[in-house]
Amino acid sequence: MKMAKVDEGKAKHAIFEYDPVMQDMVVFGLLGGSFFIDYELPMSVQMGRIFVLLRMAVALGLQTLFYGETIIRYMYPSTLNLRAYDKAQHERESISWPSLLISGINVSIILAFKVIPLPHEMPIFTWPSLLVTLAMHAGPVEFLYYWTHRYAHEIPSMYKIHKHHHLSIVPTPKTGLTFLWSEHVFYEALFALPPLVCSIVGVPTLMSSLFYIPILDFVNQIGHINLEIFPDGYLDSILLPLFYCPSYHHVHHKYFKYNYALFMPIYDMMFGTYSEKYTKRDFENAKSLLYTKKL
Repeated sequence: MKMAKVDEGKAKHAIFEYDPVMQDMVVFGLLGGSFFIDYELPMSVQMGRIFVLLRMAVALGLQTLFYGETIIRYMYPSTLNLRAYDKAQHERESISWPSLLISGINVSIILAFKVIPLPHEMPIFTWPSLLVTLAMHAGPVEFLYYWTHRYAHEIPSMYKIHKHHHLSIVPTPKTGLTFLWSEHVFYEALFALPPLVCSIVGVPTLMSSLFYIPILDFVNQIGHINLEIFPDGYLDSILLPLFYCPSYHHVHHKYFKYNYALFMPIYDMMFGTYSEKYTKRDFENAKSLLYTKKL
C-alpha cells in the first residue's frame, strides 16, 4: 500500500470537553433499575423495556469506545476524518433516548396486540427464522433503504428531512441514530419487516423479534466510528459487495452523493453510485496514519 504523508499536527485528535452520553446513561440506569421495583408489568411492556435497554447499550458502548480521546484511537489511530467535533454536533447527538423509547413503545404495542407472539411463545433461535430474516434484510430492506436514501439526496423535499443527519460531517456512533422524527418513523417501519414476515410465515423467534434491530444498530454505528478497522485488501475482497466498512460510509458523509447502501455495497455497485476511487483513497489515507505511528 502506498503511504501518504501525514501532518502530525493535523493527525492529533481533538480533546473533547463535552460528554455525549451522560443523559442517555441516566435514562439507561433508570430503566435498568426499574427491574428491581417489586411490581408486575405486562410481558409486552417488559419486552419493550428490554428492547430499549439493548439498543441503548449498543449506542452507549460504541460511543464510549470511539468518541474522542479513547484508548482505541490511541492504539489504532486510523482516523478517517481528522476534523474536530463541535458543540453543535455534540448537542445534536447527545440525546438519543427519546427515539429509542418510542421504538420500545412500538414493540410493546405489537406484542400486546399479538402481531408477534410473546417471548414465552417462541424459541430463541431457529435456522428457518435466521434464513427468512437474512433474506428479508438482503432483499427488501436493503433495496428499499438504498432507493429511499438515494431519493433523500436527490429530491429537495426529502433532503430537507435527511440533511439533519448529514450536519455531522465527522460521524460518531451516535450519528447513526441522529435523524428527525419523520425519518425515524420510516426506519421503524422498514426494519420491522423481517420480524413481521417471520411471524407471518410461522417462524418467529426472539432473535428475529428482539435482537435483529439492536444488531442493526451495532453494524450501523460501526459504519460511523470514523476509524478504519478493517484489514488491508478488504476493498478488493469478495466480501465487500456483501458488507461495508467504515471508509465506505465515510465517503458518503464526506461527499454526500456516493455509497448510499445500508450495509451491502452491491446495491451501489449495481446502480452506479459506488465511488471506488474515493473509498480506496480514504481507506489508504486512514491506514497510513496507523503505519506512520508504527514507524
